[in-house]
Amino acid sequence: MSNLSKYYISRIIIAMAMGALAIIFGASWPVAIGFVVGALAVFLYLPKSGRYIVLPENSVAPFRTDEYSQAIREKAARDGFVVLSLGFFLIHAYAQVAKVSIPIAWIDTLFGIGWLSYLVSDFWRRRA
Repeated sequence: MSNLSKYYISRIIIAMAMGALAIIFGASWPVAIGFVVGALAVFLYLPKSGRYIVLPENSVAPFRTDEYSQAIREKAARDGFVVLSLGFFLIHAYAQVAKVSIPIAWIDTLFGIGWLSYLVSDFWRRRA
């Protein structure tokens, strides 16, 4: 067995469990298969992503972090927080000026934009 094969086998089991849970909670088969494929894609991407130090001798849990990676995550989180805060300020200012209430869909969209800005910032800072 290769060094990371225990990791891959355990992650296949976890991905299939996620699909089974989706079925149990009422999702359709295509959605459950999407969960399995998405989880497997993430699990295959992680060892090659550069986000972690891979220690194959730890078999099922081979990832460790270092100071460089932690600093990137902190800066990306800061960027996401700034985007989220500015978005909340702009939405609140608009609501005050226009004398309207804020639709909840705007807040949901704003959280999505904040999360997306974190991911983009993280990927941008890791490019080499």
